[in-house]
Amino acid sequence: MKYPKMNPKIKQRWVKALRSNRYQKGAGALCVAPTKEGDNYSFCCLGVLTDLAVQAGIGEWNPDKLDYRDESKDAVPFVDPAGRHLGVLSEAVLRWAGIHDPGGDIQERLTAMNDGRTSFSTSRDKRRVGKRSHAAIADWIERNL
Repeated sequence: MKYPKMNPKIKQRWVKALRSNRYQKGAGALCVAPTKEGDNYSFCCLGVLTDLAVQAGIGEWNPDKLDYRDESKDAVPFVDPAGRHLGVLSEAVLRWAGIHDPGGDIQERLTAMNDGRTSFSTSRDKRRVGKRSHAAIADWIERNL
């Protein structure tokens, strides 16, 4: 599948951030708060992009409003520029990154690679995707976006 290209400067920052050791890899949420003393926040690959947007002034994380979806994870909601608390990738972040993804295929593929699950319900590709490292996801982003 051919995907539209994203903003090259943001793509470069995203790929660099994914390959760095700065972001602990997480799954199931954009950002997960530490569950015990000494732990760090963890980020899925789309959470890393969201964090870069936050650093650029596009919205903010709100750890005061943790999303208790299950007992083991405390998802930190992203507050978009309109003030909405979101647990998913924001349209504002997509626009900032120059990602045109009206059907959600890019987000779905990246989430599947990050979390290691059956993916691509909106495409013909129904393969099971193994959980990939941030570095492997960065390679895919470089080749496809």
